[in-house]
Amino acid sequence: MDARKPLAVPRIGRRPLSTADGQARQPGLGGGRLGEQVAAEILQQIADKTVPPGAFLPSEAELADLYGISRAAVREALQLLSSVGVVSVLHGKGTVVREESDWDVLSPLVMSALEAIGRGEQLRRDLFEVRRILECAAAEMAAATATKAQRAAIAAKATTLVAEAANPDTPLYQFLETDRDFHDLLAQIGGNLALRQIIRQVHVYVSAAWTAVQLGPAERVEVAAQHKKISDAIVAGEARKARAAMEFHINYAEHEQMVDT
Repeated sequence: MDARKPLAVPRIGRRPLSTADGQARQPGLGGGRLGEQVAAEILQQIADKTVPPGAFLPSEAELADLYGISRAAVREALQLLSSVGVVSVLHGKGTVVREESDWDVLSPLVMSALEAIGRGEQLRRDLFEVRRILECAAAEMAAATATKAQRAAIAAKATTLVAEAANPDTPLYQFLETDRDFHDLLAQIGGNLALRQIIRQVHVYVSAAWTAVQLGPAERVEVAAQHKKISDAIVAGEARKARAAMEFHINYAEHEQMVDT
């Protein structure tokens, strides 16, 4: 007797995979990291509810035939999906789709899938809410507990950001990297590795969104000035002002991205 739960909707269908340069290609033509590409394709169909929670995916053999790839590549794809909580591999039974609440939404694989199916805006709203909770507290804590050397490092990074914003030749990627470094420094001050990791993961996605909307010269100057206010408050040891400045910055960033995307 088949122990798998029957699918209530059409089974996973094949779509063209993409090469590294974004060009569509048909499965089975070779290329790098097919497992990752197939994992992304399956995840998109799970995320858009083509395959519901509790349903079993086709077998490894069926997926290999569907995508025209080896079972080893399929196994890699399923392991990737399992590692981010999207599916559970039940030995002897198959691979079952898990509830969305179990997914690691901070993983690049899940973030990319949600973006690809048009759920990026809600994800960004959720991430900005996370930023308000964590980074405002981190700024307040930094103002209260940072060492002299840490305050100097924050001030130096803010000064660099202001200079890069004022220079029209500064590449956007460089400006965003300095921005991420500033927030990473804040996260380091408390010595909380988990906090730092979460903030770093969120900023990778947020920076990609900024790149997509092409943050203009005027916006760069404004963003840099906001970081300078955060830095000044931290250097002065003014915890409440640091929190307020960070909250203002996050609210501004959220508004600009939601308007422009």
